[in-house]
Amino acid sequence: MTQDGNSPNKNEEESVKMPDMVEFWKTMYFSTEDMWVNAIKEYLTTKSFVGMFNEIKDQYLSCYKIVNQNLDSYLEVNPIPSKKDIARIAELVIALEDKIDNFDFQFSGNTASMTKSLLKMADFNAKQKEEIFSIKVQLDSLNDKLEMILDQNAVDTSPVTRKTGKKIKKTAETEYREGE
Repeated sequence: MTQDGNSPNKNEEESVKMPDMVEFWKTMYFSTEDMWVNAIKEYLTTKSFVGMFNEIKDQYLSCYKIVNQNLDSYLEVNPIPSKKDIARIAELVIALEDKIDNFDFQFSGNTASMTKSLLKMADFNAKQKEEIFSIKVQLDSLNDKLEMILDQNAVDTSPVTRKTGKKIKKTAETEYREGE
């Protein structure tokens, strides 16, 4: 034991500290971050990077084109519909739906106008029927009046001239002509 009454292990523990690794990595990261950013910016602006990037893009597009051509030729041989076929069919279905909607709209409009025309014709026919009935009533009334006049004239049997309405006396000569 030591003079202060502490054990030697306790002092040694206090004097030896473990380094904080998280703090060490933070310090290293922030100190090297600017250097890495500048290096990457310089590399991205070089012609070699742009050329490499364009070459990668061209290779990707040529592979994409080859895959599409192979897929199209495969789908032509096999009866599996492609996206293009399904899209074309979808367009045709949409066009057909539009035609059906237009037909339905026109049919509804035509039906409505025909209904209006038929209602007008029915009203017109009803008015004509009423007018014909009215004319019939008037004719019946005229016939009744005419029969009354004829009944009154039946008592007086002498003929009446059409022009003057006066009664004519029959002579032997007129009776002879009427007999011919």
